[in-house]
This record gives sequence, structure tokens and C-alpha cells, in this order.
Amino acid sequence: MNTVLQLPTATFFQLPFLNTTQDVLINFIISESLKKDHSDPLVIFTPNPEQVVLTQKQPSFLVTLQKADVLLPDGQGIVWASQWLKGNGESIQERIAGVDVVKALLDQLPKTTRVLLVGGQNYHLLQYKEHQIRWEPTYQDVKNPQPEEETQLQKIIQEFQPDLVFVAFGAPYQEEWVIAHLGLLKKSGLKLVMVVGGAFDVLLGKVPRAPLFIQHLGLEWLYRLIQQPWRWRRQLRLIEFIGLVGKQLLDSFFFTRVHTK
Repeated sequence: MNTVLQLPTATFFQLPFLNTTQDVLINFIISESLKKDHSDPLVIFTPNPEQVVLTQKQPSFLVTLQKADVLLPDGQGIVWASQWLKGNGESIQERIAGVDVVKALLDQLPKTTRVLLVGGQNYHLLQYKEHQIRWEPTYQDVKNPQPEEETQLQKIIQEFQPDLVFVAFGAPYQEEWVIAHLGLLKKSGLKLVMVVGGAFDVLLGKVPRAPLFIQHLGLEWLYRLIQQPWRWRRQLRLIEFIGLVGKQLLDSFFFTRVHTK
């Protein structure tokens, strides 16, 4: 992976979140990462409060997230938590949603850019604006990939030689897939690999995006819950996330009191 990145971070919950604006990130990707010949693709993960909670239950997932080059603060809760906790003395500037980064990249990159989407459902003849995107569902069950599926995927990547790969298995499977397949992606000359979850469902209009004022209020999670009530179990992790933040605040408070006596 890339070892030198001129992008600031702020660390919370042992994760170095990107601490700049989306415009700065997009400019960096287009002017630096995608134009330079380098041996390693830029790896972008998009942790949100749900995933932070998951790292507490699955330490291996924390290690996986830490292997990314860029961790987007994909959730208003991450920004609020940083403002309360002030990790490294500096809070995160703004939320950067994965779906917005994908949209910005596809809006600005030339239509000749070879884009591959791995995972997701029902994306046949996938096209977004001028981009004809190759979609590969890849696995019948991402939890139990078959040897023949891996062989077919390897053949597709070697022949297509994508510039960008978006991975849509959902966490933690998409992040684990990226790290496990970095060697294969590196050999193909890939420039960037990014996990996207259900971003293309939103971009293609399958799932409506919350209005901007709801996004700005930090209530996009509630809007999605209304649209997709089956997500209610996942949203319980938001309560756990608040508990994690509260615990860190208390720990910091007592630590400060002990060391100031």
C-alpha cells in the first residue's frame, strides 16, 4: 500500500480518520494517485459508527481497517465524537460520505476510465452518466467463496485491468476482501480500490438519498431506517457507539483528574 500520503488524519478509537475536506481528497486522488505510476493501489475504507462498534467486538476487523491508506469519516456520529473527544487535540473537519466520493470521482474522471464493481446485486448493464461500469457479482455467498469463483474473478481482473475497483459486499466482508486480494489488484496495475457498500443503490436511484437538510442534521441513518426498516438491528449499534464515546469521555476525565492532583 501507499506509504507516503500528504493527507492529515485525526485518530479516534485507534483509527486514523481522514481530517480534511472532500474537495481536497478528490483533488489528491485525481491529481496524485490516479496519475502516478506506483506499485500499490490507493485503498479507501469508509468506517462509520456501526463499524467502530464492530471493531470492539472483532479486533481482527480493527486490524483490517488500520491497513487502509484512507479512512473516510463516513457518519456524522464520527465527526461529533471527534468534537467531544478532541483526539490528538484536533477534531475532524467534516463528514465525508463514501457515496459522495464515488459520485465526485465518476463525475470528474474521463469516461475512458476502466471501472469495475465487485459485489452487490442486480447491476446488469450498469451505467452511471457517461461511465459504462463492469459489474461482477463474484460470489453466491461471500462468506463461503468457492475456488472456481476465485479463479473466474482473477481472470476477469487480469483481462479487464481496471483503473478503479469498487467493492460492495458490506462490512466487514468488503474490507476483508480488499486486503486479501491486494496482491491480485496490485498485479493488474490498479490505481484505486474503495469499499462502497450500497452506494450504487443510491447513485442509481434504487434507494432514495435523504434530503440535504436531513443529512446536515446528522439524521440520514433515521431516513434510511424508515426506507429500509429491516436495518433496525444494525441501528442498535448507534446506541452502543454513544456508550463507547461516553466511556472514553469518562476515562479521559478521571485520567486528567488523577494526573493534575
